[in-house]
Amino acid sequence: MAAHAQYRFDRWTTDNGLPHNSIRALRQTRDGYLWLTTGDGLVRFDGVRFRVFNRTNTPEMTSNEFSFFALYEDREGALWAGTTNGGVIRYHNGIFTAYTTKDGLASNSVHRIDEDADGVVWIFTADGLAQWKNGRLSHVAPMPDSPFNASLSAPANIGGDAFFFGLWRRSSVGWERFAYGQWTALPLPAHLKDPAKLHIDSIIEDSQRRLWYDLEDRPDEFYGVSEGRLSVVRGSGFPNIGRARDVNVCYQDRQGRLLVGDLTGEVALWQAGQRFPLTGLATSDVFRVWEDHEGGLWIGTKNEGLYRLREPAVTVFRHPGGTGFNAIIATLPLPEKRADTVWLGCAYLGGLSRFSAGQYENFYRPGVARTAFANIVSALCADHDGSLWLGTWDGVARFYPGRSGGQWAEEKSLSAQIGQEVRVIYRDRTGVLWFGSNTGLASLRDGKLTLYTTSQGLGGHPKALLENRAGVLWVSTPGGLSRFTGAGFTTLTVADGLSSNNLSALYEDEAGVLWVGSLDGGLNRLVAEPNGTTITRYTTAHGLTSNTIYQILPDDQGFLWISCHLGVYRVRKQELDDFAAGRMTHLNSTLFSRADGFVNPECTYGGQPAGFRARDGSLWFPTHDGLARIDPRSVRLSATPPSLLIEECLLDHQPVARQGTVQTALQINPGQGNLEIHYTALSFIKPEQLRFRYKLEGLDQDWVEADTRRTAFYPYLPPGDYLFRLIAANSDGVWNEAGKSLRIVVVPPFYRRWWFLLLSVAVLVSMVTLAFRYRIQQLQRAQRAQQQFSQQLIESQEAERKRIAGELHDSLGQNLIVIKNWATLGKTFTEPDAPVREQLDEISTTAVQSLNDVRSIIHNLRPYQLDTIGLSKTLRFMIEQVSAASGLQFQSEIAALDNLFAPEAEVIIFRIVQECVNNIVKHAQSTEVKFWCRIANGNLQMTIADNGRGLANSHSPQSSGLGLTGLRERVRILGGTDKMQSAAGQGTTHFFTIPIPAPATAAREENNGN
Repeated sequence: MAAHAQYRFDRWTTDNGLPHNSIRALRQTRDGYLWLTTGDGLVRFDGVRFRVFNRTNTPEMTSNEFSFFALYEDREGALWAGTTNGGVIRYHNGIFTAYTTKDGLASNSVHRIDEDADGVVWIFTADGLAQWKNGRLSHVAPMPDSPFNASLSAPANIGGDAFFFGLWRRSSVGWERFAYGQWTALPLPAHLKDPAKLHIDSIIEDSQRRLWYDLEDRPDEFYGVSEGRLSVVRGSGFPNIGRARDVNVCYQDRQGRLLVGDLTGEVALWQAGQRFPLTGLATSDVFRVWEDHEGGLWIGTKNEGLYRLREPAVTVFRHPGGTGFNAIIATLPLPEKRADTVWLGCAYLGGLSRFSAGQYENFYRPGVARTAFANIVSALCADHDGSLWLGTWDGVARFYPGRSGGQWAEEKSLSAQIGQEVRVIYRDRTGVLWFGSNTGLASLRDGKLTLYTTSQGLGGHPKALLENRAGVLWVSTPGGLSRFTGAGFTTLTVADGLSSNNLSALYEDEAGVLWVGSLDGGLNRLVAEPNGTTITRYTTAHGLTSNTIYQILPDDQGFLWISCHLGVYRVRKQELDDFAAGRMTHLNSTLFSRADGFVNPECTYGGQPAGFRARDGSLWFPTHDGLARIDPRSVRLSATPPSLLIEECLLDHQPVARQGTVQTALQINPGQGNLEIHYTALSFIKPEQLRFRYKLEGLDQDWVEADTRRTAFYPYLPPGDYLFRLIAANSDGVWNEAGKSLRIVVVPPFYRRWWFLLLSVAVLVSMVTLAFRYRIQQLQRAQRAQQQFSQQLIESQEAERKRIAGELHDSLGQNLIVIKNWATLGKTFTEPDAPVREQLDEISTTAVQSLNDVRSIIHNLRPYQLDTIGLSKTLRFMIEQVSAASGLQFQSEIAALDNLFAPEAEVIIFRIVQECVNNIVKHAQSTEVKFWCRIANGNLQMTIADNGRGLANSHSPQSSGLGLTGLRERVRILGGTDKMQSAAGQGTTHFFTIPIPAPATAAREENNGN
């Protein structure tokens, strides 16, 4: 028996996020959302998450009891929701607006909303009519002289709340209804001649805007009104016609199926006169039905939540004996029988079971308790004579279906050699039987049994066997993939590129590619190449649903179907090939689980075959609770990519835009962070398996694989301009490559904006400049102070020299002259040959010599020639004296320097030249000296060069002993510069540049002119 009826239901209640279990209206808006009205708010659903709008989060919904009822989307895309006591709510472009009696409604109890051909929205309330036209709401009735005044009270002739179906009025020909902006006649049955006698017991409006009603005096007739024409349905031609007055919903979908619900306990689908009862609903009290864009039927019920009607992809056949009979280990079709005749190997109480035409028949080992290991059938294999080889947990046996309704035959000799827990039996093309047990692998050829174990290279006890088209026998084991070579086995392992050693399933496709499933490492693709075997690995990291694989089966649509502990999932083989070729990096797999019809989605493993493909293309898988059948041809492929929406953005966990609506750009101001972007894709075909990728251009280098997660998190974004891009794929891997995008502008704080940075740079440059100038000024002041100090020191030295020279001249010099004169005078008063005369000569000579020495000292202390003959002549005189005293050959050129410098500066210039000449005399060991003194460009340029021994390094410490420091100090006092070139054996050259003080020169010239 099948585990369910032809249709299945998914259900959502308050346990899943609904605010209330009564769904009064349903509608899918053009953006793809499904909207619901409930007794506690307006609800938006994307297939996974409910978003509830009520008074707690929507300021426009202010009523304490805000119960929604009517629901309508107009041609502008605005959603209108009518309430029982709070007026009407309009939702457009993410903004809610409430309208009540203050805005033009006659009553806050709204029963119906519709739209006419001109786009005018009509709002029907308990006490009157209003319209939305040209962006304004206006009160239509009751109003003075309004044509609707006479129709505002529900006529007693029409049962129920007539306002749910429009406004009614009597006319000369019968009854008229105002709906969708116009009055239309309600045709009456032929037997009803007097319109006043019309008494409608119940009335409904279906999804095609047709009215259906019945009369109190005709309970076996139901009347349909479409485009002003009346049709009569009698007897069994209409669903539940005997109780037509109890019908409360009628919906016809795009396939022509009519869903009818009533208050008597029946909800059914009708198509072409055939009735399909919907027994999965918890209630028959259905309020509304809606068909979404993808053909799914949604049902809103009273007090039982939201349902979705689906045709299941999986049909499960369960043994009537219960759970103990439904744990299936191995499955095997009967080739000579119909496609749904299957042999089953079961655990627990099932034994060997045959399923045919929806019926089960069980067979047990004679004389053995049903619960014994001997009755646990874990391997099945058909023999050429029609018998079955059975692998049990107590060896092997044979079963003959044609003998007395089925007969077991023991194979004790084989069992003793093969071992226990026989989990796989396989017949190759040559007729050799292979038995895999906990002992190893045994082959039965011409009555001779050969046993292979790990000592012959086998990877462990076999789990699956496959002979490929080349005649090679492959064995999956817990120790790798073993290949039979004739004498033994060679085994491929993880070291050879496999994803795992614990292997399970084997399948060879039409191209000769070997597919190997594992119990913990996903899927492997093996291709024989001239240089060896190429292995490609696939895991959940690449898009597989699970890394656990029990069986691999192909279909005719290009998919591989893989059973696992989560159910059965499929993956397109072309994608697997493309992945192996490097043309794609992520796979798309679709899982079929409990929602698709499985009673228990966990498939079983531990025996073979662990599923098979029948001759009609259907796929059969054993589960822990029944035999599952999937017809791949009936599984609808969703070729339409899902639509994408960015729902809302949160900053610091607070919504950025009202009502969760995000426009095309988002600005993040300084101090805001922790960005969350909530997005969704709208497809109701396996919405829980929609996959997402996103990338923030400007930050992310590549796409972020979000899988099924519908939120992107960015704790911190540096200032800048970004573009958030989002794409999604439906459950069949069809991607919406266009996607959605959101521009994000992160505003830098003021201290990171260009003007602030520019200002900061300017301030910094100014501060550095000021600091530099201040430092330069400090250095200049220090230099001036040092120069002043040096100048004062030199001046004081010169003054002291001048004083000493003056004292020497005025005292010692005069005394020596007196001594010389006294000696000369004494000589005049002595005889030429007198002995004293010789002593007076010596005194006179000594006095003259001492006087010359004093004069030389006085000259060195203070060149008095500067005051008498000027700087130029003084320099020439000094050079002549040195040349005469030292024997050096001087070449000199001295410009006219008189009156160009202050007296103090003339002394310093003289000392500079004097120091250089003295250094040459004392240290240079030269024979020639050149001295040039020129005036150029307002500067005094002096060059003193010798041909002496020179210095190895002009900046070496030896230089300090040559008076260079004093020279340079004197040059700096004058504001000049100096430079020296010297090399060993090549002499030394001094260059001096001293600025000529022009104002002082001009002043001197002026004074000289006066």
